[in-house]
Amino acid sequence: MAVEALHCGLNPRGIDHPARAEGIKLKIEGEGVESQSIKNKNFQKVSDQKGTPTRLQGEAETTKSAAVKLSKPVALWTQQDVCKWLKKHCPNQYQIYSESFKQHDITGRALLRLTDKKLERMGIAQENLRQHILQQVLQLKVREEVRNLQLLTQGILLLASEWVEGEMERQKALSP
Repeated sequence: MAVEALHCGLNPRGIDHPARAEGIKLKIEGEGVESQSIKNKNFQKVSDQKGTPTRLQGEAETTKSAAVKLSKPVALWTQQDVCKWLKKHCPNQYQIYSESFKQHDITGRALLRLTDKKLERMGIAQENLRQHILQQVLQLKVREEVRNLQLLTQGILLLASEWVEGEMERQKALSP
């Protein structure tokens, strides 16, 4: 398994994770995440199949400036969490929306499933206001998907690192 390079850096939009392995390039951008199990690990030098030293970051290196609090998934949000989100993303109509959302018991899971018709039944009559809410919900869904992909990527990188470490140990054990 030849791994050429792996990098974790901070860009203005969050943490990016570009990686190249056997000619495949993967780059995920978005909100940065921090996980206790993949914190504060350093790069390891590993030789590829040609014997050339390469760098592999088996577990994400996290510095204070790059650390971003991992929030709970939207699907687990309470009514109160949804109201906080509403206040931030729909400040002009917050009073109207929050009452309606409370009356209809809109939690994070329900927020992700909102449609134009449901908002209309909730008493939000103006189409442009419903569209604004749905646009904000769509952006929330995208951020949630990016977060999930980042977590998946970190898990895959962790597994790859553990496999490489195991192979190195196996090679040491086989060497006379």
